[in-house]
Amino acid sequence: MIVDKIENMEMYTGLSKGIIKALKLLKDGQIAQKADGRYEVDGDDLFYVISSYTTKPGEEGRFETHEKYIDVQALLEGEESMGYICSDDLSPQTPYDGTRDIAFYETPDDYSRIAFSTGMFCIFYAHDGHMSGGQLAAPSNVRKVIFKVRIV
Repeated sequence: MIVDKIENMEMYTGLSKGIIKALKLLKDGQIAQKADGRYEVDGDDLFYVISSYTTKPGEEGRFETHEKYIDVQALLEGEESMGYICSDDLSPQTPYDGTRDIAFYETPDDYSRIAFSTGMFCIFYAHDGHMSGGQLAAPSNVRKVIFKVRIV
């Protein structure tokens, strides 16, 4: 997992071309003007989804992992708590769904929480259990973009 500010994206130029392309799209700022929905960049190899929602108490969230795609997540508006834990430390809740590229897990008692705000990004690899949408001090209206970068 990587967590940083968009302004520091140049530090990650050694990562995959797909991740770099996603970070450059984030930095240019035009994504924030788009409506909620799915947008293709390089077909199924790189696309992103913009969504809006209201954060919830952490205990209402679920941890997830992916096998086919790396997540590059960024907040366009609002703030949320992101949960993180290595997938080896999670207990499966629902089996992996290859069509949706997602597996869900029970929420453990102890995991890392990240205060995630506008201008930040997170990169979650296949072994990174993550849970988004948690509220910090109070519910927050959030607009988020999630880039899906195919694992090669």
